[in-house]
Amino acid sequence: MFDYGELMEETRPRSVDLSAEQRLVLRQGVLMWGGPASMTDEIARAIWFSDRDDFYAQRDRLLAAIEEEAPLTPRDWHRVLAATEFGFISWVLGAGGDWQIVSGIDDHDVLTQIRSIQQKLAWVRPWPEPYARPQAVDRESGS
Repeated sequence: MFDYGELMEETRPRSVDLSAEQRLVLRQGVLMWGGPASMTDEIARAIWFSDRDDFYAQRDRLLAAIEEEAPLTPRDWHRVLAATEFGFISWVLGAGGDWQIVSGIDDHDVLTQIRSIQQKLAWVRPWPEPYARPQAVDRESGS
């Protein structure tokens, strides 16, 4: 089994230059969980929270940071992005077809904004190598 302690997580808060539209998309992505999307322990763990309760305990802090353009840790940036990706895309696990109705943001615009956010966050890595997420490391090592 892979020792996660070998991965040095970047914990310094980082500012990311996001437009008002990008911040709105991220806020809506987090807010969907508690609206049309239902957070579960499994989804929460997939997006790097301990469980559902941990997600909801941190949600207001993350929303405030996005709104106030405050720095977040790389892990927090990726948590917010993953919550938005799941919430927007998945009809089964997220808000899917309800996104546009609830957020008021056109699906095509959201997808464009998410792609742009992904590009910006590619340089804000919580793990040492791009895409060297713990799950990916486990698959590569066969553990």
